[in-house]
Amino acid sequence: QPYINLDNGASTPTFAPIWDAAWRGWRAPVPAGYQIADEVKSICADVLGAPRQDYDVIFTGNTTESINLVAESICHADATGTVVLNTFLEHNSNELPWRVAPGVTLLRLDVDGDGFVDFGQLEALLGAYNERGEHGSQRIKLVTVSGASNVLGTYNDLAAISRVAHRCGAQLLVDAAQLVAHRAVDMEAWGIDYLAFSGHKVYAPFGTGVLVARKGLLQFSPDELQRIQQLGEENVGGIAALGKALSLLRQIGMEVVQEEEQSLTAQALSGMGQIPGVEVY
Repeated sequence: QPYINLDNGASTPTFAPIWDAAWRGWRAPVPAGYQIADEVKSICADVLGAPRQDYDVIFTGNTTESINLVAESICHADATGTVVLNTFLEHNSNELPWRVAPGVTLLRLDVDGDGFVDFGQLEALLGAYNERGEHGSQRIKLVTVSGASNVLGTYNDLAAISRVAHRCGAQLLVDAAQLVAHRAVDMEAWGIDYLAFSGHKVYAPFGTGVLVARKGLLQFSPDELQRIQQLGEENVGGIAALGKALSLLRQIGMEVVQEEEQSLTAQALSGMGQIPGVEVY
């Protein structure tokens, strides 16, 4: 029977061409698998505005693993005095790793009445910690925010957040799990240092995630980094599916996706507003 999937925020279904790509990837010989992984890295770099000469593209299991890798990397360096600033909009994947990272202090930004990060508080905290040294040796070294809230659907101004963070000597990580399938992304132009997302949020639910990091930021030895990369590239079918999904979205055009979503949102708000007893916030 035909059906409508109303749970795309949790996991998207796939399409026949993407399933076909996954199947071919799983059946591919090992040398072809390396070629597929490299090709999909180029697709990710192109779609995300992250030139490969400036960014590393690493395949993982999902967004959670990608963010955990960044947390582990930060702890490989001397984390003494390290403060990580995230928000009350975050998914557990961008919350729990920072709670338990050794030596790291976690702060959270408030959210305003419209569901966006409190930008004034962001500037105030970065100024207090990093410019005026009001908290001793503690410094905010990483601002880590959701690109789009999986609860409210609000899209933060990542370029503006990046400008303030970099001006104060902090790096920016974006949990883009809810962003990549819905809006165009430009890591280089927006000044994003790390970005994480999952295939299962972008019509490729076959166990592949991505971490894109500015070259030189990940604090792993060459051997550790090679092992991490090799583990992520074992799931050739998942990688092939992700590449196909991103290529299809690029072909459709993210501006088309955005216009369609805004139309559907308007229709939903209008329809719910006509139901007696329903209050729309």
